[in-house]
Amino acid sequence: PLPMPPTEMRKPEAQSSNKPGMTPAQIAEQYYNQGRALYDRKEYHSAVHLLREAVKFDPSRPPYHYHLGLALIRNPRTRREADEHLAKAAELEPYNAQIRVKLGMIYRQVGLPKKAESYYRAALQLDPENRAARRELANEKARAKGPEVSIWKSDLGTIAKRLFKK
Repeated sequence: PLPMPPTEMRKPEAQSSNKPGMTPAQIAEQYYNQGRALYDRKEYHSAVHLLREAVKFDPSRPPYHYHLGLALIRNPRTRREADEHLAKAAELEPYNAQIRVKLGMIYRQVGLPKKAESYYRAALQLDPENRAARRELANEKARAKGPEVSIWKSDLGTIAKRLFKK
């Protein structure tokens, strides 16, 4: 017989620590903490399973959706699901500018600059003084601009006007 994959071995371990009489919120918290520990150790695949359980037991907690989205976004095949959980986290915390900045950074990292920019702008609407959002928007503009235009090309019109002015 084939050995059980490590992710399947972790789930029963997590379930066995659930004490009888625990509320769904307590079970969710336990799954979340175990999932976060795996995420922090960069064991994303295993973390996804536990974080999904946390969301299943208590879908009202923004950090559960947020960290599940972070773990899922690393795999191109689960990006759509990641996007749904990240958006849900933002929806559950409508006045949290910081979560939008983080979402923008994540979308920039995975190559979605327009989506990133929309989250930076949303963060600035909530907190106009947010330095991280301002910095990231400035960086996006610099990246979008592309390579610097030579001084000669940018000043050609000015030089031509001066030459033909006389």
